[in-house]
Amino acid sequence: WPVADLLALLPKQFTSWQKGMDLDAKLSLDAKVKGQVSDTAMPLIDAQVQLADGHFTYHKAIPYKLNKISADLQALLDLNKGAKSRVNVRSIKAVTGQNDIALSGRVDDLLGKMLADLNLKGNIALADLKPILPDSLPLEAKGKAAVDLNLKTTLDQLTNLDLPKMKASGTIDIKKFDVTYDSIHAASPDLKLALQLPAQRHTAKVNELFEVRISGPQLAVQMPSSSLDANLSQPDILVGLNNILDSKKQLAASCNLSLNALGAKLDSMDLSTGKLSLKGDISMDSTRKNILLKLNPDLDVDMQQAKVSMPNLAESLQMSRFRFNYVPGHCRISQADINVGRSDYHLSGTVLGLEDWIEHEQMLTGDLSFTSSFTDLDQLLDLISGLGSDPDTLAAQRQEDHVAKEANPFIVPKDVDFVLHTHIAKTLAFGNDLSSVEGGVYIKDGTAILDQVGFVCKAARMQLTAMYKSPRPNHLYLGLDFHLLDIQIDELIDMIPYVDTLVPMLSAFNGNADFHIAGETYLNALYQPKVSTIRGAAAITGKDLVVLDSETFRTISKLMMFSRKTENKIDSLDVEATAFRDEVEIYPFLLSMDKYQVVAGGRHTLSNDCDYHLEIIKCPIPGRVAVDVKGNLKKPRIALGKVQYGELYKPEKRNDTQQYTMDLKNKILKSLQANVR
Repeated sequence: WPVADLLALLPKQFTSWQKGMDLDAKLSLDAKVKGQVSDTAMPLIDAQVQLADGHFTYHKAIPYKLNKISADLQALLDLNKGAKSRVNVRSIKAVTGQNDIALSGRVDDLLGKMLADLNLKGNIALADLKPILPDSLPLEAKGKAAVDLNLKTTLDQLTNLDLPKMKASGTIDIKKFDVTYDSIHAASPDLKLALQLPAQRHTAKVNELFEVRISGPQLAVQMPSSSLDANLSQPDILVGLNNILDSKKQLAASCNLSLNALGAKLDSMDLSTGKLSLKGDISMDSTRKNILLKLNPDLDVDMQQAKVSMPNLAESLQMSRFRFNYVPGHCRISQADINVGRSDYHLSGTVLGLEDWIEHEQMLTGDLSFTSSFTDLDQLLDLISGLGSDPDTLAAQRQEDHVAKEANPFIVPKDVDFVLHTHIAKTLAFGNDLSSVEGGVYIKDGTAILDQVGFVCKAARMQLTAMYKSPRPNHLYLGLDFHLLDIQIDELIDMIPYVDTLVPMLSAFNGNADFHIAGETYLNALYQPKVSTIRGAAAITGKDLVVLDSETFRTISKLMMFSRKTENKIDSLDVEATAFRDEVEIYPFLLSMDKYQVVAGGRHTLSNDCDYHLEIIKCPIPGRVAVDVKGNLKKPRIALGKVQYGELYKPEKRNDTQQYTMDLKNKILKSLQANVR
């Protein structure tokens, strides 16, 4: 029998469900009908139904025309109490376009809600999914999917796509998977999906509507000017989606995604990671160019055992754990454990304005806690040197300034404004072993600032406030306020080689001293001061210092008539000096040696020309003696001079270093308060 003709014979109240449908097929019927027929009663029908050569169209629920329909059904129809009506679906098969599907299962309440418990199997061409997607969604798909799904739903739920009330589970095996969403492209030769609706697990952040497990030998995703390749193992990806919306080319979804492994390439950067978890929301907007604005994510990300390699990195970055929350304009890092060579870095804090920074509209800002058990500072500086600068511009500047090939000055990153609160147990810095490094570090658009950073070197306590700028590789600015407490003088000279140039007589002493230097200068690419820019002051104090035996000391001792029994030991030393360009002024200071007190002072140039005056103001024998030291510092002319000071003369403190310290702090303050671009 033709189904259409058969349905036409039934009363309309029993065929209202087919409104809007185009249904016909060849019907074979073997039925038993038992009961009374009256105005109030209808018989019970138990029928074996077979369909062949059928077609079905119902655009309200399915935007496809099904052809070549065949079916084998057992139906029990109670036209008096429709809720008892049901159909056992032994098999329903159909074809639409390049797709074939097969259904089996049962449908209860056939004449009412139509409660379906069905298994769907089929082979679907992904290109044919477009009719069920929003017209404005820029999605193109290729590939062939083998579908095996179990579905529990009602006709209304299916018609209205009421996903929260529907139940589904099963697998989708896709061959030659190839999907493009706007400018994002994903592909895999073999991709397996495991679907669960609703999701079996929930989190406080995401209440997933359904879960999809994805597995396959390789999944590749391409984005503008970059590519993403994932090598996956089973089960490898878990995706949970909560809601999908379409409005003006926008796709919104809440998700829970986890990967066992991922390999990625972004321009020249290679990334590989172990487990990766993403939880939260995305709202895809194809009208935006920036990938972050395109995705508009609100995600919790947890990455484990990751590795990052780049051509300009001598060693790769190893990340044992990287956890952060990202929302538009705000990234909160809860844990970032990074290893590079022997160095380990542990970061937490916030980073702001990533989208605007990518578009070169504003600086990237951050406030981070930086802890480490060991840091190779030279290596760290190499990692971040020149970030934000145009490599071609830097290369041109090196060529214009004739920078030596061996020179590798640190170029402060640009277009960033970061604060680092440092806690470093041990570090290697410029060949010096330091420990207990703590303080604030600022990196702001080409300027690096150390704010009262304290540390220990060779048992000496130190504190450094400094500002460093690198406008050109051969034109570097350094301003510093450096305190060194209780440090061996020879170690001080070894740490800061220019100290004995500033105060040459230091190399004649042995013992511990306190040192304070403040000032500024420009440096060349080898960190050598440019003499014409030097401006600063230094103060050195010490007790119980030993004067190293030398020809100069013996000559001065002889002229000043020191007793042969006089120990070459300085009871106290308090020296102040200023430097301006190539001239260093050593202001008169008092030396106490045994029963003698000597006032010394003078000046010298960085080319080693000197003019010093030493004068005894207290000695065990009567008389006053003065000595002049002139000529070249390495081999000076030493002779008796004229007495200049009164008896018991006491030099005044100048405190020039305090003034230079204030000047530097004011410059740092102005730099930190500069307007953000």
